[in-house]
Amino acid sequence: QVLVAISLKDERCTMKLFNILFLLYFNLISILFIGCNNQQDNQTVDKINNVPINDLEARKKIDEINDLLNKAVLAGDYETQLKYFTESAIIAPPIGPVAEGKSAIKDGYEKNVKMKVVFHSFNVTTVDLWVCGDRVYERGKWAFSQSSIKSKNPKAFNGSYFQIWRAQKDSLFLIDYMIYTLDFNPFENHQQ
Repeated sequence: QVLVAISLKDERCTMKLFNILFLLYFNLISILFIGCNNQQDNQTVDKINNVPINDLEARKKIDEINDLLNKAVLAGDYETQLKYFTESAIIAPPIGPVAEGKSAIKDGYEKNVKMKVVFHSFNVTTVDLWVCGDRVYERGKWAFSQSSIKSKNPKAFNGSYFQIWRAQKDSLFLIDYMIYTLDFNPFENHQQ
């Protein structure tokens, strides 16, 4: 009975932490919505080139990059993936440590190679996108299945994501911040 009580206490602490992180994530999004206008016909000045960035033009470019990244993930092409991050980019995955900076992201990719991580499916779908200054904010859904040394049979994961892209001088967009959240509790036994 004591072990059950300890186990329940640990699970409650884990869920409280998960709930706090979830609330912080949504507060960040609320602040971004307040600071930026989310109209599709909105024209914003790019601080780098003083060229208007149209939401629809940004959506087209980011859809193209996401399609390229989907293919690169499936091919295990980490070099192509790295090209689309700023030097100070931050990735916050649903499970695992946060990677801060391009070199940390590269280290994570190298660990994937050592662990023989193979993506069997990978897809991101943009749900909403808006422009504010020289940044583009993207919210969407993701799903993938992967196997590795630790897990020979593919495991599937899905959830939501939020990304901040930064406009570059060459009319390209690079990911500056990325957070992925799960659509299910990973501590329960209904893993897909």
